[in-house]
Amino acid sequence: MLAGISIDGMNVDKALNRFGGDEAALTGVLRSYANNTPPLIDSLNEYLARGNMKDYAIVVHGVKGSSYGIFADDTAKAAEALEAAANLPLAAKPDPALLLELREACAAFDMDRVDAAMERRAFFNPRANTVRPYSCLP
Repeated sequence: MLAGISIDGMNVDKALNRFGGDEAALTGVLRSYANNTPPLIDSLNEYLARGNMKDYAIVVHGVKGSSYGIFADDTAKAAEALEAAANLPLAAKPDPALLLELREACAAFDMDRVDAAMERRAFFNPRANTVRPYSCLP
């Protein structure tokens, strides 16, 4: 069960509520986020190095939105600050330390804990309030 588990930088209970309590749907979104967000964050360094602030702003805006969407607020706030900096004149580029903070916030996202919770859920019998051994068939 996802309810009540803790993932650094994310409010799982609020995210679960946003998904109407549908743990499978939230888990799918979290897996997509965990797989797709780090490469997007890595691409920000490339855009910054090339001075391509247009694409930088687009990507960081997407990271901000997807992070707020799952209540990964630490990552979302860092992305929001980077987006604001990206929209400043070219002389004021985003702080590389803030980009590192964004990457670290995203890296703290622990999909293994989500997987473990969902595995426990798959073997939980709510009618009997018991956990089936892994060797049992449904």
